[in-house]
Amino acid sequence: GGQNWVQQSTPTPNAFIKSIFFIDSQTGWTAGTSGLVFKTINGGTTWTSQSAGSTTYSSVFFTSVNDGWIVGTNQIRRTTDGGSNWITQSVPNNGSLEKVYFTDALNGYIIGSSQVLKTTDGGNNWIAVSTNAINWRGIDFSPSSIGYLCGNSAINKTIDGGASWTNVASVVNGNINDIKFINDTTGIICQNGYIKKTINSGSAWSNNLIESNINFDETFVVSPTKIIVVGSRISDATAVIYTFSDCNGAPTISSITGLSTSTFSPPCAGTTFTLSAGSTSDTFVWTLPGDWSITSGLTTNTITGAYGQTAGTVSVMATNSCNISTSYSSNIVTPTIGLPTAPTAINPTNTPNC
Repeated sequence: GGQNWVQQSTPTPNAFIKSIFFIDSQTGWTAGTSGLVFKTINGGTTWTSQSAGSTTYSSVFFTSVNDGWIVGTNQIRRTTDGGSNWITQSVPNNGSLEKVYFTDALNGYIIGSSQVLKTTDGGNNWIAVSTNAINWRGIDFSPSSIGYLCGNSAINKTIDGGASWTNVASVVNGNINDIKFINDTTGIICQNGYIKKTINSGSAWSNNLIESNINFDETFVVSPTKIIVVGSRISDATAVIYTFSDCNGAPTISSITGLSTSTFSPPCAGTTFTLSAGSTSDTFVWTLPGDWSITSGLTTNTITGAYGQTAGTVSVMATNSCNISTSYSSNIVTPTIGLPTAPTAINPTNTPNC
């Protein structure tokens, strides 16, 4: 994975985009130079401008569709209406603020030049947390609450909610601008020209050169198979957005298991089944005869349900972030309706001679 990067159109080509954040698959924001904040409500297809002053903002983060923060040099701003209005908050220490990040609605971090700030009251107040004297650029927490900081060529790790941080041995050369983890072992970092991936919690990283003329500033994980990275092209000062889909084309389905299609031993109407499609993907679409039922797993590769009385085929399609599969269909299934006819009594017509 990590090879299928596609460049997208940007909300404003003649400005640097420093940060991107999506609260769901459709609603997101970017922040950058000259106070530029843009919002999308259709997954990034189109963007609308929001007013946030003239400061260069290096990071944007939302905890809901209404509550968000942007940070820059000596600047923290907060919105409670989805970005329509931004209010200024006090900064504990002067200096460059590079990233804002929340683990939940109450607990969050702002990192920057030799400092980490933390809030435990939903961003109303920020206090300084001691760390190494590094220009911190990126922060993220894995699903099991393991935290990572990156800056310069260093990566630090916490397992106690940010109370203490330790250095992670790394073979990464050059400044690291951002870090994101998809799960406890798989993560992404972005650098100038490079987007790199680890599958062993940061012990080793792929060396994936995208374009040497680009400063990649931030990466955002939309889903386990969709990642967006933003930055700026150095030669002509234009913004760039790259989207990565971790798949190799459309999924394929080769079988449906658990279905009784035998004409010698047909299923009985009303009995239950568990069916599985021979594929792993994001979403599945099952089609069954009209009076059959699905009780669980409707959009997954394994469903449970009950046979009806109608004969017919079972079909399934799978979709991932790349495409949709062709439909796979079973043989015709003809359920048995009701109990078999009880045998009649045997009445011999002739009495044998003994």
